[in-house]
Amino acid sequence: MQLTIKFRSFLTFSALIILLGAVFLFHTSSTAFAETLITVTTANDELDVNGTCSFREAIQTANTGLPVDGCVLDGSGEVVILLSSDTYNILIAGGSEDANQTGDFDISTSMTIRGVSAASTQINGNVLDRVFDVDPLESGDIEVVLEDLTVENGRPPTFEDGGGIRQHDDVLSLNRVVVANNQIPVVPPTDFGGSGGGISNELGTLNLTKTNIINNVNNKGIGGGLFIGDNLNSGAVMNMVDSIVANNQALNPNGTVSGGGIMSMRSQLNIMNSAIMGNFVEGQAGGIGVGFFEGGANITNSTISGNMSTGSGGGIRNFGLLNLSFSTVTNNTASATDITEVGDGGGLQNNIIATAVLKGNIFYGNIDNTTPGANNIYPDISNTGTMTATDNLLGDPAGTTTIFNGVDNNIVGVDPNLLIPTDATDYFIPAVGSTALNRISIQDCTLLSLGKNPLFEDGEFNVADQIGTARPDPIIERCDMGAIERVYPFIYLPLILNGEE
Repeated sequence: MQLTIKFRSFLTFSALIILLGAVFLFHTSSTAFAETLITVTTANDELDVNGTCSFREAIQTANTGLPVDGCVLDGSGEVVILLSSDTYNILIAGGSEDANQTGDFDISTSMTIRGVSAASTQINGNVLDRVFDVDPLESGDIEVVLEDLTVENGRPPTFEDGGGIRQHDDVLSLNRVVVANNQIPVVPPTDFGGSGGGISNELGTLNLTKTNIINNVNNKGIGGGLFIGDNLNSGAVMNMVDSIVANNQALNPNGTVSGGGIMSMRSQLNIMNSAIMGNFVEGQAGGIGVGFFEGGANITNSTISGNMSTGSGGGIRNFGLLNLSFSTVTNNTASATDITEVGDGGGLQNNIIATAVLKGNIFYGNIDNTTPGANNIYPDISNTGTMTATDNLLGDPAGTTTIFNGVDNNIVGVDPNLLIPTDATDYFIPAVGSTALNRISIQDCTLLSLGKNPLFEDGEFNVADQIGTARPDPIIERCDMGAIERVYPFIYLPLILNGEE
């Protein structure tokens, strides 16, 4: 499934008010802090003395606090490296080096790296190394911001993590960034490669805003697009807003990897107004793998579609605590090509040790390709764990005994009539007359959350859907099920008074 990536804007009046408030806050905060600017003057990858300021030299200037070659520290305050509309290729080969001398760009202090736009400013790993390594020596707590640029064609040394970016235990924020076409290299058949084809966030906090993680490949490891966490330690967090994770792959001929789009271990995922689409895994969890060993996810107002796993959990595989609200899970596939045919849960697989709380979602049109008679076929939900559900629409009830038609306002065995996107959108609008429309009372139009979540609180009113349309409908005062709130059509008739309009 190919997906055209776009940035969305909020269009409705209510969402516009929210956005203007946010813009005001960002404006006042940005003017309150001074900046120290370092302007890059050449696209060449160099660390020498010729009077110019390369990107590597600018990072070294920020790392050391001292001018390097032609790089000048202009002003006072937070350090900001300014890039122009250009491609900045890594040309100095040499991986597994952590002093920013060769290979990837090593960042050891807080800074902002600001491009012009993701379309015009590219940071290219040139398949020589990953692109960024944030605090590789774990020397202290730092905060790094990447803005308006593309991170592409990264490839770290064999057995290392983070195809495009590796983040250790700090705070990394990506605003309007594209992370694309990065990879974890192939390793011998008996070995296991690194984690995170696009980004690996081990113990820190990763914030993604209007950011697209697309077309990354992990050739022998977990997390095709993103890997969050660590198999021994807990504490990693990912906060994702208005972003897309699409067309990433986690590959392994033995089918033992997990997380085609996102894989988490002992970590917390918070996802809002986003799309997880068209990802693939040779193993488990085509779209999202939640909470392996421990951890959980809060997901709301999001679309999970077109993901495929050769094992279980085409859309989501949950091993932790999943809070899923007002989301659309459709057209995902489990047991895509698995010759053992033991995978199940085309939309969601909730493991025996896991807990899932579902509210206001649509599960429909998912696929379990298990051969009839060989194993159980559970296309929409496979649940052996703990599950509670209210206000959901479930197409096929096979695989769960906790969701019943008419109980807790759940609807079972009904087609929600989702319109197939025709303009490369990353969401599905219910057709006029859909059973999913206007089903949830205004007092129940609230979000689910548990754990560390700066995006939304448990019980908070759901004021806008995935694309910014106001919730609930202002006239009917009820919410739709799923990620998208359909605008109610009105027909205005002329007012006739005494025979005159």
